[in-house]
Amino acid sequence: IKWSVVAWFSLLTLPGAYLGALFYNWFDSQLLELWVGIFILLTLVIPAQSQANTSQWMFVLLGFLSGFLGMIVAVTGPLIASFFVMNSLSKEKMIATKSFCQGITQSVKLLAFVTVTEFRFSEVSWLLFTLFLATMLGVYCGKELIKKISDKTYNSLNNKLLAIIAISMIFKTLFMIWQ
Repeated sequence: IKWSVVAWFSLLTLPGAYLGALFYNWFDSQLLELWVGIFILLTLVIPAQSQANTSQWMFVLLGFLSGFLGMIVAVTGPLIASFFVMNSLSKEKMIATKSFCQGITQSVKLLAFVTVTEFRFSEVSWLLFTLFLATMLGVYCGKELIKKISDKTYNSLNNKLLAIIAISMIFKTLFMIWQ
């Protein structure tokens, strides 16, 4: 884990989540999801020579946006991943650091849901437990799989997956808008 990134990322994640919870009804989540998808695609087409290490302040902003958007559109993992790709981290460091930052985002979302909204976790506890078990299985399988591929292959697959996710976010949103 690249702890300096985690430290900068976490500075404004909690305030971002609280603001996202407070302003949840002010934003059209579909429109925000469309913009997130477009932004992810843009980060993937930035020429490699422009992908110098991202400023620590960019990670502060990214943490804020992750908390804020996480409360409204829920899906912030691809947005976060696109910045770690730009930082040219090794696959192991990228996955570990991104996962830790995503864990912070999920934790502050949980805190915001408990304190700001009237969400009842007891109604979905079985689902949450099932998702937790699936996550642990995925972590184990992913850890074994990542050992078998090169950094170059991983980066290529990661970029393709991010592009597919971004395009699906864009088309899903456009489909929902046009219905």
